Amino acid sequence: MKKSKNLDFYLPERTDAYNVENFNRNYEKLDSIIGNTETITVDGFTQEKNIANLIIHFGKNLKEIKDELSGAVAIINDINDGL
Repeated sequence: MKKSKNLDFYLPERTDAYNVENFNRNYEKLDSIIGNTETITVDGFTQEKNIANLIIHFGKNLKEIKDELSGAVAIINDINDGL
């Protein structure tokens, strides 16, 4: 049986017998990593930092960037239309 490079998950091959303990071990490890919370304080602002929050924050930032780029493209199009 192979193991994943980064998280050391069990990676059964098609010829391996199914082992529920390996499956559960993978999910327990993933749950531990995602749920691991660290509280940080910067300039009096306290926030819990974990992977799930980072994913949500990153997604919000991507939407804001997309919205800003859409606005910039509209301005550029207006300028080009005036030329």
